[in-house]
Amino acid sequence: MGRFSGKKAVVVGGTGDIGLAICRRLVGEGAFVTVHCSAKSEKSEKIQKEFGNNAELLYMNISENDFDGLDKSLLKEKVSEADILCVVMGPFAQKTIEDTSLSDWKKFALLDYALPGLLSSYALPYMKKKMWGRIIFFGGTRTFSINAYKTNAAYAAAKTGVSVITKSIAVECAPYNITCNAIFPGFVDS
Repeated sequence: MGRFSGKKAVVVGGTGDIGLAICRRLVGEGAFVTVHCSAKSEKSEKIQKEFGNNAELLYMNISENDFDGLDKSLLKEKVSEADILCVVMGPFAQKTIEDTSLSDWKKFALLDYALPGLLSSYALPYMKKKMWGRIIFFGGTRTFSINAYKTNAAYAAAKTGVSVITKSIAVECAPYNITCNAIFPGFVDS
Protein backbone atom coordinates (compact mmCIF):
# COMPACT_ATOMS: atom_id res chain seq x y z
CA MET A 1 0.00 0.00 0.00
CA GLY A 2 1.26 3.45 -0.88
CA ARG A 3 0.01 6.94 -1.49
CA PHE A 4 -0.96 6.03 -5.06
CA SER A 5 -2.74 2.75 -4.29
CA GLY A 6 -5.64 2.29 -6.66
CA LYS A 7 -4.35 4.98 -9.03
CA LYS A 8 -3.57 4.39 -12.72
CA ALA A 9 -0.51 6.07 -14.16
CA VAL A 10 0.80 6.41 -17.70
CA VAL A 11 4.47 7.20 -18.26
CA VAL A 12 5.24 8.16 -21.86
CA GLY A 13 8.89 7.39 -22.41
CA GLY A 14 8.93 5.01 -19.47
CA THR A 15 11.90 2.85 -20.45
CA GLY A 16 14.53 5.61 -20.57
CA ASP A 17 16.61 6.32 -17.48
CA ILE A 18 14.41 9.09 -16.06
CA GLY A 19 11.15 7.47 -17.16
CA LEU A 20 12.11 4.13 -15.65
CA ALA A 21 12.99 5.76 -12.33
CA ILE A 22 9.56 7.41 -12.30
CA CYS A 23 7.85 4.09 -13.11
CA ARG A 24 9.71 2.36 -10.27
CA ARG A 25 8.64 5.06 -7.83
CA LEU A 26 5.01 4.96 -8.95
CA VAL A 27 4.86 1.16 -8.69
CA GLY A 28 6.56 1.40 -5.29
CA GLU A 29 3.86 3.83 -4.18
CA GLY A 30 1.10 1.42 -5.25
CA ALA A 31 0.08 2.75 -8.67
CA PHE A 32 -0.65 0.51 -11.63
CA VAL A 33 1.58 1.87 -14.39
CA THR A 34 1.21 1.76 -18.15
CA VAL A 35 4.80 2.06 -19.36
CA HIS A 36 5.03 3.47 -22.88
CA CYS A 37 8.01 2.31 -24.92
CA SER A 38 8.70 2.58 -28.62
CA ALA A 39 9.51 -1.08 -29.30
CA LYS A 40 9.84 -4.45 -27.64
CA SER A 41 13.40 -5.10 -26.53
CA GLU A 42 15.44 -7.06 -24.04
CA LYS A 43 15.24 -4.07 -21.71
CA SER A 44 11.45 -3.83 -21.95
CA GLU A 45 11.10 -7.54 -21.19
CA LYS A 46 13.25 -7.10 -18.06
CA ILE A 47 11.07 -4.16 -17.03
CA GLN A 48 7.90 -6.24 -17.43
CA LYS A 49 9.40 -8.98 -15.26
CA GLU A 50 10.49 -6.44 -12.64
CA PHE A 51 7.05 -4.87 -12.34
CA GLY A 52 4.99 -8.03 -12.83
CA ASN A 53 1.27 -7.44 -12.41
CA ASN A 54 1.82 -3.85 -11.26
CA ALA A 55 2.43 -2.59 -14.78
CA GLU A 56 1.78 -3.14 -18.42
CA LEU A 57 4.00 -2.19 -21.34
CA LEU A 58 2.46 -0.30 -24.23
CA TYR A 59 4.56 -0.63 -27.35
CA MET A 60 4.02 2.27 -29.71
CA ASN A 61 6.42 4.28 -31.79
CA ILE A 62 5.46 7.95 -31.70
CA SER A 63 6.94 10.06 -34.46
CA GLU A 64 6.04 13.23 -36.31
CA ASN A 65 5.02 11.06 -39.27
CA ASP A 66 2.28 9.18 -37.42
CA PHE A 67 1.26 11.89 -34.96
CA ASP A 68 -2.27 12.13 -36.37
CA GLY A 69 -2.81 8.46 -35.49
CA LEU A 70 -2.64 9.23 -31.77
CA ASP A 71 -6.30 10.23 -31.78
CA LYS A 72 -7.29 6.60 -32.47
CA SER A 73 -4.58 4.88 -30.46
CA LEU A 74 -4.43 2.65 -27.41
CA LEU A 75 -2.25 5.33 -25.83
CA LYS A 76 -5.17 7.79 -26.02
CA GLU A 77 -7.40 5.19 -24.38
CA LYS A 78 -4.95 4.62 -21.52
CA VAL A 79 -4.26 8.33 -20.96
CA SER A 80 -8.01 9.06 -21.00
CA GLU A 81 -8.38 6.85 -17.90
CA ALA A 82 -5.20 7.89 -16.07
CA ASP A 83 -5.01 9.48 -12.66
CA ILE A 84 -1.34 10.31 -13.22
CA LEU A 85 0.30 11.33 -16.50
CA CYS A 86 4.06 11.72 -16.94
CA VAL A 87 5.46 12.73 -20.32
CA VAL A 88 9.19 12.10 -20.30
CA MET A 89 9.99 11.42 -23.95
CA GLY A 90 11.00 14.11 -26.38
CA PRO A 91 13.69 14.30 -29.04
CA PHE A 92 16.75 16.53 -28.62
CA ALA A 93 19.39 17.75 -31.04
CA GLN A 94 22.04 20.42 -31.05
CA LYS A 95 21.91 22.40 -34.28
CA THR A 96 22.20 26.04 -35.18
CA ILE A 97 19.03 27.61 -36.53
CA GLU A 98 20.33 27.58 -40.11
CA ASP A 99 21.15 23.86 -39.79
CA THR A 100 17.68 23.03 -38.45
CA SER A 101 15.65 21.41 -41.23
CA LEU A 102 11.90 21.42 -41.83
CA SER A 103 11.82 17.87 -40.52
CA ASP A 104 13.61 18.97 -37.33
CA TRP A 105 11.18 21.86 -36.74
CA LYS A 106 8.20 19.53 -37.22
CA LYS A 107 9.67 16.86 -34.95
CA PHE A 108 10.36 19.28 -32.08
CA ALA A 109 7.05 21.10 -32.46
CA LEU A 110 5.03 17.89 -32.46
CA LEU A 111 6.92 15.65 -30.05
CA ASP A 112 8.39 18.12 -27.57
CA TYR A 113 5.49 20.59 -27.48
CA ALA A 114 2.25 19.28 -29.01
CA LEU A 115 2.50 15.75 -27.55
CA PRO A 116 2.37 16.85 -23.88
CA GLY A 117 -0.46 19.24 -24.72
CA LEU A 118 -2.46 16.64 -26.64
CA LEU A 119 -2.03 13.98 -23.96
CA SER A 120 -3.24 16.51 -21.38
CA SER A 121 -6.31 17.13 -23.52
CA TYR A 122 -7.00 13.41 -23.33
CA ALA A 123 -6.34 13.12 -19.58
CA LEU A 124 -8.06 16.17 -18.13
CA PRO A 125 -11.75 15.22 -18.61
CA TYR A 126 -11.25 12.03 -16.56
CA MET A 127 -9.18 13.80 -13.92
CA LYS A 128 -11.74 16.60 -13.59
CA LYS A 129 -14.55 14.06 -13.24
CA LYS A 130 -12.63 12.27 -10.47
CA MET A 131 -11.62 15.60 -8.89
CA TRP A 132 -8.00 14.43 -8.70
CA GLY A 133 -5.04 14.19 -11.04
CA ARG A 134 -1.31 14.64 -11.36
CA ILE A 135 0.55 15.65 -14.53
CA ILE A 136 4.31 15.92 -14.86
CA PHE A 137 6.15 17.18 -17.93
CA PHE A 138 9.85 17.45 -18.63
CA GLY A 139 11.49 20.53 -20.04
CA GLY A 140 15.03 21.23 -21.09
CA THR A 141 17.83 23.19 -19.51
CA ARG A 142 16.60 26.72 -18.65
CA THR A 143 13.38 26.32 -20.67
CA PHE A 144 11.18 27.47 -17.78
CA SER A 145 11.47 30.99 -19.26
CA ILE A 146 12.39 32.60 -22.57
CA ASN A 147 16.14 32.44 -23.22
CA ALA A 148 18.47 32.51 -26.21
CA TYR A 149 20.11 29.31 -27.44
CA LYS A 150 22.95 29.07 -29.97
CA THR A 151 22.76 25.36 -30.72
CA ASN A 152 19.27 24.07 -29.90
CA ALA A 153 16.76 26.87 -30.46
CA ALA A 154 14.08 24.67 -32.03
CA TYR A 155 14.13 22.16 -29.17
CA ALA A 156 14.31 24.89 -26.50
CA ALA A 157 11.44 26.84 -28.06
CA ALA A 158 9.23 23.75 -27.96
CA LYS A 159 10.18 22.96 -24.37
CA THR A 160 9.60 26.60 -23.34
CA GLY A 161 6.09 26.14 -24.72
CA VAL A 162 5.67 23.22 -22.33
CA SER A 163 6.16 25.71 -19.49
CA VAL A 164 3.16 27.67 -20.78
CA ILE A 165 1.07 24.48 -20.97
CA THR A 166 2.16 23.52 -17.44
CA LYS A 167 1.23 26.87 -15.92
CA SER A 168 -2.05 26.99 -17.85
CA ILE A 169 -3.15 23.56 -16.65
CA ALA A 170 -2.11 24.38 -13.10
CA VAL A 171 -4.25 27.53 -13.05
CA GLU A 172 -7.24 26.05 -14.88
CA CYS A 173 -7.36 22.77 -12.98
CA ALA A 174 -6.45 23.72 -9.40
CA PRO A 175 -10.16 23.81 -8.41
CA TYR A 176 -10.36 20.14 -9.49
CA ASN A 177 -7.44 19.05 -7.27
CA ILE A 178 -5.28 18.50 -10.35
CA THR A 179 -1.65 19.54 -10.22
CA CYS A 180 0.63 20.04 -13.19
CA ASN A 181 4.37 20.44 -12.80
CA ALA A 182 7.38 20.51 -15.08
CA ILE A 183 10.84 19.25 -14.22
CA PHE A 184 13.90 20.78 -15.91
CA PRO A 185 16.71 18.29 -15.30
CA GLY A 186 19.38 19.75 -17.58
CA PHE A 187 21.80 17.42 -19.33
CA VAL A 188 21.74 13.78 -18.24
CA ASP A 189 23.65 10.75 -19.49
CA SER A 190 20.59 9.31 -21.23
